Amino acid sequence: MIAQLTKIKAARPDAVILYTAGAPVIVVAKNQQQLGMEQIPFVVSHGINYSEVAKLAGNAIEKSRWIFLSPKHLTASKLPPTTLTVRHL
Repeated sequence: MIAQLTKIKAARPDAVILYTAGAPVIVVAKNQQQLGMEQIPFVVSHGINYSEVAKLAGNAIEKSRWIFLSPKHLTASKLPPTTLTVRHL
């Protein structure tokens, strides 16, 4: 992904939307760190398991601006209690 990310970096985007799942996410995370793209937000789909990516990509995710779109029930254990609400219809 180095070639693609190099072109993206040159375009100076406000953010990168990454709609994929699985191993490619790890490659992108590591490559964006190698290219010094830590300040560019990467918005990733709900199909990406944050825990798995964080474990495999290590500090590439921790030192970058990754935004994981996910239903609350998948990340509830990591959210403050005040963000969890129950709505009855």
